[in-house]
Parts: sequence; structure tokens; C-alpha cells
Amino acid sequence: MPSTRRITVLLTLLMAAGCSGARSSSGPVRTEPAIAADLPVRYRQADHRISIQWPTDRFATPVSAIDELEEGEVRLLDVVTPTALTVRQCSGTRDACGPALLAARAGDGHARFLFEFDENLGPGVDCRREPCDLALSSDGAAFSIPLAFGQRARLGSISVEPHAVEPGDEVQVSLVGFAPGPVTVAVCVPPGPVDPQACGDPGPERRVEIGGDGGASVWISVPDGLVGRRRVACDRTHRCGVAVVTPVQTRVAEFRFVDRAEPRLAGARAAIAGGAAMLLLGIALLLARRFDWGTPDGDPFAEA
Repeated sequence: MPSTRRITVLLTLLMAAGCSGARSSSGPVRTEPAIAADLPVRYRQADHRISIQWPTDRFATPVSAIDELEEGEVRLLDVVTPTALTVRQCSGTRDACGPALLAARAGDGHARFLFEFDENLGPGVDCRREPCDLALSSDGAAFSIPLAFGQRARLGSISVEPHAVEPGDEVQVSLVGFAPGPVTVAVCVPPGPVDPQACGDPGPERRVEIGGDGGASVWISVPDGLVGRRRVACDRTHRCGVAVVTPVQTRVAEFRFVDRAEPRLAGARAAIAGGAAMLLLGIALLLARRFDWGTPDGDPFAEA
């Protein structure tokens, strides 16, 4: 397991060095003199910056996984955050986490810190074989970044049919372009899977096995109630949809509830159209009976 003291010391050295916050880039493991020439550890920078600030009225763009990790590897992370961060590596399916790290927020709104990743979080928890993530929390907000050990994460696509539903219906979820293995599909409310408390239980969630072709299909029920540990409503007045939440995150495939007025309106329109047709037919029959539609001098085409 990573040493909490070691990580804290590394963080202190990094913050004391006054890191410049240059845009991160992927590359081989290296010591970066621009960060701290005497930093007693080899590390690499994460290949993207992360923001823990997201909308609550719409779905946020998912964060790509921190991938190609090796046991004990140290990465430099750069997170935009309103306050200091608490950072832990956790299992995506069990109540198991590694030591917590407190990352300070700099004056520019970023928390920059080193984190040592461990593929074994405890007895029976192997992050190479099961979903794990980096859990960040800031001032009550939770955030989750998927992790991938020994492989590059593949971010597939998700779609649902039908898009217009009623509570209790089932939608067919189609997954394409994923790495083979198990994934978790769940109903989500905004901001989506970037917030681990915005998806799944007590709302529907399903475990799905991705085949060798990178695809899978599963049916999931449509709720009319609360979703996620935040217990936010998924109903006719709130946005909701389906996403892959572990071991990678996808954009949310939204569905909408059919407005209860729509069937009544359609029925009213059909009744009006039917009534108008019958009225026109009645007028036509009446006119046919009242008038002689022959020519005044008989049939002009009749033979003399």
C-alpha cells in the first residue's frame, strides 16, 4: 500500500518548490527539473487537467481515465478546485479505499499534487482485475476518475432506445467500442458519472460483460423516483439518462418521459379530424340528394 507519510512529504516538497503549472503532457517516466530539481522520486504527469467544478442542471463531459498505470507509479495531477482536496484511491465496486491525502489549493485555484497508485488496495482487491478510481472530494462535492492498470483505457459509446419513455418502461442500452470485460451501466442524473453520487442505487444499475468485439447490449428499467446517493429525482421534470460509470465513464445517453398531455392531445386531434371527415361526408351526401347533377338537355354524349 502507498505510504501516507511518503506521499505527504512529496506533496510538501512539490508545493514548496512552487510548481509553474505548465500544461501537462504524457510521456515516459522522468524527473522534471521544472517542478523540483531535488524531488526524491521519479514520476510522470497526468495527461490532462481536471476540474472538480461541474454544472448541476446538465450532464458534464466525463473525465478520461488515468491509464497505463503500473504498481507503485507516481503521477503529478493538476485539479481545478474551489477548496483543498481530499484524495483517495478506491475500489469501484466495494467499500475499500487506500490512505487519504490532503492536497492544498494554490492561489490560482489549482491543487497540484503527487499521488502514488497501488494496484492492491487490500485483501482481494486487485485494481488490475476490477474497477478502481481516484476519489476526490472538495467542500462536500465528490468526484471520481477511473483508473486503468497495465492498459490504455478505451472510451466507447453508449446509446438507448427508445428515447421517449414512461416510468416502468425498459430501454435497450447498446455499448460499442469498449475494452472486453465487466462494466457497470446505471441511470444517472446531472452532472452524471463524474459525480459518483449521481448514478445508480437507489436507481437502476446493471453489470454487463463486454465481449471480444467491444460491444454489449442490456435492458435497464426506467425509474420514476430517486437516483444515486444524493437521492435526486429522475422524473418528468428532471433530466436523466444512462451511462457507463465504471471502469470508464461515458457521456450520458439521455431519455425523456412522455408528457402525459401528449396522448390526450393526440386523441383529441384524432377525434376532431374524424368528426370533420364525417361532417364533410354528410354535406356531400346531402348535396347529392338535393340537386340534379344531369345536364339541362340530357346527356350531350348520347347518340342521336
